[in-house]
Amino acid sequence: MSTALQCSSCSAPLPIGVSDGLCSSCLTALLAGARRRLPRAKNGKWPRRFGEYELLEKLGLGGMGIVYKARQRKLDRVVALKMIRSQRFDGEYEIQRFHSETEAVARLDHPHIVPLYEVGEHRGRHFFSMLLVESGSLMTHMPRLRKVQRKSAQIMATVARAIHYAHQHGILHRDLKPANILLDAEDQPYVTDFGLAKKADDESSLTQTGAVLGTPSYMSPEQAAGKLGKSSPAADVYSLGAILYELLTGQPPFAAETALATLRQLQEEAPRRPGLVDRNINQDLEAICLKCLEKDPQRRYATAEALALDLERFLRDEPIDARPVGHFEVLVKWARREPLLAGVITAAALLLLTATIVSMSMAIKLHGLLPPPPNNPSVVVLMDARARRAVYDDDIFAKEGTNADVISEQLRGLRLNLMKEALSFDWNRTDAIIAMHPELVIIHKSAIFHATNAMNNGAFLFKYPEPPDNVRTPEWQRLYDSADERVIEFIVSVGRSCPRTKFIVYSRGTDGVWPNADYRDTWVNNVVRRCPTLQNRIKAMLIEKVPDAKGELRATFKDKVNQDKMLQLVQESLDIKNP
Repeated sequence: MSTALQCSSCSAPLPIGVSDGLCSSCLTALLAGARRRLPRAKNGKWPRRFGEYELLEKLGLGGMGIVYKARQRKLDRVVALKMIRSQRFDGEYEIQRFHSETEAVARLDHPHIVPLYEVGEHRGRHFFSMLLVESGSLMTHMPRLRKVQRKSAQIMATVARAIHYAHQHGILHRDLKPANILLDAEDQPYVTDFGLAKKADDESSLTQTGAVLGTPSYMSPEQAAGKLGKSSPAADVYSLGAILYELLTGQPPFAAETALATLRQLQEEAPRRPGLVDRNINQDLEAICLKCLEKDPQRRYATAEALALDLERFLRDEPIDARPVGHFEVLVKWARREPLLAGVITAAALLLLTATIVSMSMAIKLHGLLPPPPNNPSVVVLMDARARRAVYDDDIFAKEGTNADVISEQLRGLRLNLMKEALSFDWNRTDAIIAMHPELVIIHKSAIFHATNAMNNGAFLFKYPEPPDNVRTPEWQRLYDSADERVIEFIVSVGRSCPRTKFIVYSRGTDGVWPNADYRDTWVNNVVRRCPTLQNRIKAMLIEKVPDAKGELRATFKDKVNQDKMLQLVQESLDIKNP
């Protein structure tokens, strides 16, 4: 069966790319004869007389007919008046087609199908008058309706019921498109233009086999293939789906550069899912739309009424037939229909859920408060700075070592897991220390201060106090106090998170007050006030000055006095008996 496009007037083959049933000869005649045949008035002004009608203005122009806004003088009412466009288009075929529209509409009496008032002929011009709907077609209102999907669904449900009524009375529209659906001021739709209508039980056709009827972007695949003998309500259902598609996405399902390319897409390609065009499109409406656009007529809605029913289910937030709905979606839609009962049940469920979450959170929190099992061997973190004045022995500093290196050598025989941590002015590894859950932290109280005060060139930001005056400037003291506060904050943070961790804080008295035993006790008590669980977990150690080989007093870990004192504090903290 041929699928070539043919002129709707003379049945001549149409050139490739030419659409809508007019060959070049007929189109030329149309342009040349239209003005000559249309009713005219003096000076081309309105109104114009046409029998018992006054033509007020032109409303629209189609391939065969033209529609005017007119006043029927006898009844003094404003109507829409449609007539054949010109003498070139009032041959037997056009007249038969024109009368087929009047016969189709005359058989229908539905509130959403534009009613017919009068059918007649004036000076050889066939015409009929009908209800005037002045707010424009669906095409005009599409930009507005795209923003309100529920309104679009409501309009299409009404249109589908009107088309079902036509089908029940044996009429297939076959040219449904946005331009053929009119809206009144209250957005009530009216189906019009039954120019391609066909009686469902009529096997004959005014169009030759193989001709394509309809508008490519909205016609069904079987119409595009020219299978006119297979026209059924399913073809109109497809067109309704194509209109809904454009209402949702702003574009028809298929629209190529030429009519022929559009027809090829229509028959060979699947429509793009509306949700891929606009992710805000409701999934139920997408499913309804795609069911209408199935290539196989058997897979579409069986009737236009079935489509209307599914759209109405969507509007009532009920499960639709277009796709299987999961239990959760059924529950959500029920909640929308029964908001009061759903609210009570939801509140109770939320209360139960909240109680469960609180209980679980408390259990998790309590579990998190429990310390992990003790490390084996015990983890000891030695914290000091690699900076001048921080390292007590010049030879260790020269080797880029720290006091922690000396202490670790002294503790090696205790079979401990010794971890050295170098401090600096920007040190911020408290969380890493907490993650270790160490049994003991040995920290140089003044290490952060020394690291902050030291400069790369060997100088200092603030000069250290020198005997005999040992004067500490306000700037020096503020820097020291700030560094000391950071040490305290570190101890408090680790002490709270690691309930087993103990601390040894040592210094030789850079601050000038550490040598005083009462001050050391006061300092420890200040830390404990911030974190009471640190009680009996902090030991303060003074590095004493001991005469070296030359008889000079030096505070260092190399002398046996300080070595023994540190070893004793570590053993007491970890409850280690003398090896």
